[in-house]
Formats: sequence, C-alpha cells, structure tokens
Amino acid sequence: MTQAIVLGAGISGLSVALELQAQGVDVKVLEASQRPGGAIGSIRHEGFLAELGPHTVAGSNAAVETFLHRTGLSERRLVANAESKRRFAVRDGRVFALPGNPMDLLKTEYLSGAAKLALLREPLAGPARDDVDESVTMFVKRRLGEEILEYGIDLMINGIWAGDPNRLSMRHAFRKVWGLESDYGSLIKGGIKKAKAAKEDPGPKFSKELFSFPEGNQELALKAAAMLDVEYDANVVALESGKKWSVKFTQGGKKRSLKADLVVSALPGWVLADLPIDKMSTGFLHALNYPSLAVETFAFKREDVDHPIDGFGMLVPKVENRRILGALFTSSLFSGRAPDGYVTMAVFSGGLRDPQMSQMPRDARRKIVLAELADVLGVHGSPVWEYESYWEEAIPQYEVGHGRIVVEIEALERRHPGFFVSGNFRDAVSVPDLIASGTELGQRAAQYLD
Repeated sequence: MTQAIVLGAGISGLSVALELQAQGVDVKVLEASQRPGGAIGSIRHEGFLAELGPHTVAGSNAAVETFLHRTGLSERRLVANAESKRRFAVRDGRVFALPGNPMDLLKTEYLSGAAKLALLREPLAGPARDDVDESVTMFVKRRLGEEILEYGIDLMINGIWAGDPNRLSMRHAFRKVWGLESDYGSLIKGGIKKAKAAKEDPGPKFSKELFSFPEGNQELALKAAAMLDVEYDANVVALESGKKWSVKFTQGGKKRSLKADLVVSALPGWVLADLPIDKMSTGFLHALNYPSLAVETFAFKREDVDHPIDGFGMLVPKVENRRILGALFTSSLFSGRAPDGYVTMAVFSGGLRDPQMSQMPRDARRKIVLAELADVLGVHGSPVWEYESYWEEAIPQYEVGHGRIVVEIEALERRHPGFFVSGNFRDAVSVPDLIASGTELGQRAAQYLD
C-alpha cells in the first residue's frame, strides 16, 4: 500500500522520493507533464545538444554523491573542460576575461583602481543592523561600493537569479556570502578562515568542479524516475486530510484519487498557492515573484564567430544597456555538445531586468539577440541550428521579506502533520542544493512514519 505520495517529478521531488524509497517507504510520484525533471531537460539534434534549464551541476555534496550512486550515474559524470574556469563579462562594449585569482584582480582592466581599493577596504566596513533584511544593493554598496555592485555582483545576479539587486534579499539569495559577514564580520576575513577550516577538516571532501552528463542533465531526471513509481499526466486538483491524506487528480480525462500516510508537495510555488487543500491555506505563496525567462541555444560554424568563446560564458551588466543577460559557451563547457567545426551557445534574456524582452514575439527577440551577439562576440553567420525554451514562470525570487514565506511554510508543516513542502522557492535553487534539501526532507518525512 502506498505510504507516501510526492507531487511533482522535478529534481526536488525525485530527490525526496529516492530517499523515501531508500528508507523502505512505499512511495508514488505524481507528475503533471509527460516527462520527469521539471526545468531540467535536454534536446539532442544531429550532434548538437541544448539544455532547457540548468546547464551544469555546480559541484557536489554528500547528497549528490548518494543520488549519483543510487541512480548509477557516478561513472557517467562528465566534468567540465578546463577552459570553463575562464569567465567573461562586458564593459564599455568590450569583452573582458574576469580575474580568477587575487593577482589577476590586481592586474585586470575590467575594474577601476577605485573599485580595487574598495575591495581592499572591505574588512573595515561596518556591520548591518540585525533587524534589517538588506537588499543585495544595500549590502554590496555598504561593504564594497557601487562599481563592484554594477560590474561584479550584478553579474552573479544575472547568472543565478535573472533578478533585481534592489529587490533580492542578501540574507536569502546569497546566504553563504551573507554568512561571512554575520559570522566573521568581513567577507574577505570570512572567506580566508572558511577556506582554512575546510582544508583542515578531516571529513570527506567533495569536488567543486562543474559537471553534467554525455546526454545532458536530463540523465539525472530520467535515471531517477526509472527507479521510482511515477505516474505522468497526473494533474493534482485537491488534497484532503483525515486519518490518511487523499490526493485527487485527473489523468487522461478521468478523475482519480489515492490515499497515503503522508504527502510531499514538490510543486512550483505558484501551483501550490492555488491548490485546494482541506483546512489549509497556501495563498501566502502568491507573494513569490516568478519572472519569465527565454533561453535560446544557437549553433554556428566555428569560423562564423570571431571570439574564441574559450570559457564558461559571458555576462552582461545592466549598466551596459543591452537586452541579453549573458550567454553560456556550451560547446566549450563540455565535450559532445557540438560536432567538430561548430560551436554552440545558450543566450538568456528577460528576467526582472527586462521582462518585455522575454515576453515579445520570438522572431523579434531572436533578431535582437543575434544583433547583440554580432556586436559583442563578432558573430557574422546565420545559425545552422537553434532551439528555444521559454519559461513563463522561471526562477522564484528570494526578495526582501522572503524569510516570512519560509516561516509560513514551516508553520504550515507543523499545523498539518504528514504534509511536507519541498521546492526551489523554499531555501535553494541550484541543482546540488535542491538534491541536498530534497534528501533531507525525505529523511524527515520517513521519520514521521516511524
């Protein structure tokens, strides 16, 4: 008999379900679409590969290693090429290689002398008030100055959140960086002390190298789902509590229901916010902001791109007044993403910085994107292949006040025993962190059944 039902077969739901299964729990996963993975998906076409969402798994942790072992993916791990450590950014219309170490930082022309001095003065900056949930803008200006915000941190926001530094909460959107100040009083001092402590820690060490798989990140979802009892085209319409939880859903035009001792929601926040649940209100999740995002993968002949695109990718600060957020040089990241003689890149646009860009007709957006690639990277040929993925609700923004949403989720779980909430709107958005948080929640849910 089904003991647990997981709603959603994205990476969070799959991680929860795998852990429950490993704990001996009879678990079923209900997925509304026709495939597992949520935002994770890959398209292969005549030697080219495009990712629908995340292009890399950004390092490992204990939960990731367990996930890979359980799914048999450990030996299929494809580590990023060495040149992926090189990152680029645009300033004054030029593409600069970003500094990769302190010596490069001193020599780079990307930042002014004043910005470099501001970095050196960072340990002298005063602390924040404990009762203030600072925006990223407030935090960075206070500790590092405006130029670092505009030409440094803004790049991170583009690459991770496609968000707005004036709205993102430093405490929640960049929790580890925020912790350096709260724990050590300085980002630089904290970084040095944490690096030293990690080196001296006798515990297991996990690689920070980026990786993926020969057929893309979809392998994560496909392998995990193949090990689980997953029902697709299962659109959940209501939950009811009682001695057991009852999940009502439609599938193939028919109404169905299942009962279980516990339910884990790994649905997107905007879906859970509107789901009718007996004696429960999830409307507070409407406070989450999900901007739209367009991801366009282009393949070009190598000779049609002037820039060597020999790195991870290129990010574009807002102050450059361009429409694209950045581009990943996907054929440089991993082998097997393009045939010999060709290159691929994934270009991002939209987000909170330019919502009109992602929402305009595809042909109009494509024209703008290709024009900017021509201007910045010297692309002068037509794409030989292209693929677009459009996300109407992309990355949930951890904005100022996000802590109240987390508190509400925790209170919801306490008031309704046997109901658990997982997902990228709670406390993590990267693939490794989602696997870790999903695994931890699976352990917590299994303990509930004991």
